[in-house]
Amino acid sequence: FGVLSVRESLRFINILCFLIFVTILLFFLRQVSEVHWLCFPLSKLPISSKDSVCWVCPKNHEFKTSADNILQGRACKTCGRDKTSSKQRNTRKDYVRLAAGAQLKFIGDVPTRVGLKTEWRCLECWHEFSACYNKLQFSQGCPKCNLSRAVDERRSTPEQYRAAALKYSWEWLGPEVNSQREFTKWRCAKKGHGKFIARLSHVQAGTGCTKCGYERSSALQRSSEQDYRRLAKKTRCTWLGKQVPPNARIKTSFRCWGENPYGEVHTFIQSYQKLLRSRELSQLSMLSACTRCSAYRRQSKPQEAVYIMLKGFGRRFREKKVGKYWVDIVLLADEKKIAIEYDGWHYHKNRLDKDRIKRAFLRDQGYLTLRIKAGQDVPTLEQLELAISRLLDSNAARRWIEITLAGWGE
Repeated sequence: FGVLSVRESLRFINILCFLIFVTILLFFLRQVSEVHWLCFPLSKLPISSKDSVCWVCPKNHEFKTSADNILQGRACKTCGRDKTSSKQRNTRKDYVRLAAGAQLKFIGDVPTRVGLKTEWRCLECWHEFSACYNKLQFSQGCPKCNLSRAVDERRSTPEQYRAAALKYSWEWLGPEVNSQREFTKWRCAKKGHGKFIARLSHVQAGTGCTKCGYERSSALQRSSEQDYRRLAKKTRCTWLGKQVPPNARIKTSFRCWGENPYGEVHTFIQSYQKLLRSRELSQLSMLSACTRCSAYRRQSKPQEAVYIMLKGFGRRFREKKVGKYWVDIVLLADEKKIAIEYDGWHYHKNRLDKDRIKRAFLRDQGYLTLRIKAGQDVPTLEQLELAISRLLDSNAARRWIEITLAGWGE
């Protein structure tokens, strides 16, 4: 070092330290890997023992891990799986011993793992099937024999069928079946019911004979004569039946009240159940249940309110057709015909000219016109009485009158 300068001496010392470090590191990795060989260039040496590097095991399996994992025994994953498989692998003696305990014969090859399927043969039915060691260890042997045993357990004896039939005074006609889920023949003791087909479970529950079940449901759903008359009144019709049907689903005759534009009275047939359903679905309380009357156009709520207020003024009709026009309400009073029109601003604001033409046509047909103009309001009873009395006045020459309420023009 006396010949070299200070700078050259420091450089030589640094190179020497680096070579010593590399030598120690290579020796450490070689000792750690034992039979493993490093597979990386010197330019990619790890800085720490926790860094991952490439390794090659003696079986030429390449893997990547750190030196710490090698020290802890976590080396090649492929070799580790092979060791685990060898631990779980059973010998041919194990397979033969398992087959002897389950009345089977082992005819396949020993697989590499107990979870892989192999071939077996049943010694009772000589059925060959595939199954793994684990599944066969916890089962009862041949699947075909297991299925036949399960069918035999579910099979009922003829004594059980006869006992179930005797409970409801029925008779079992056979034939014998392999399972309770299969249908067989029976006979009901009641007059007119005859034979029927049902399962054993249905007979045990008492739901075998359909006619007996129909009679029970009819007794529960049967309504009285007062119920029919009350429902007919609510649906604007009259019940014409002489006897109450045994079931609410049986149709009977009704007659409507003739609340249609032509005043026609219709006779129709309907069941109590459907009549009650139509009553629940109807939005207007005054809607008739007659299908022919309900075919006419429905009125709005203000028109229906005016129709109710006209009760007592004379005979009234909803939605009567005069020529090519429909009139909201027609009132017959003192042998005169009054056409009552309810005009809502939202719909009639663009139909003023057409309303004048309609009024002129009704006048030519001999109708007096009462036109109510409003938004959604309804006139009072006094306003209606005053307007109708003016139209019916023989001294006055009025052919039409208008009642304008709040909301018209807004």
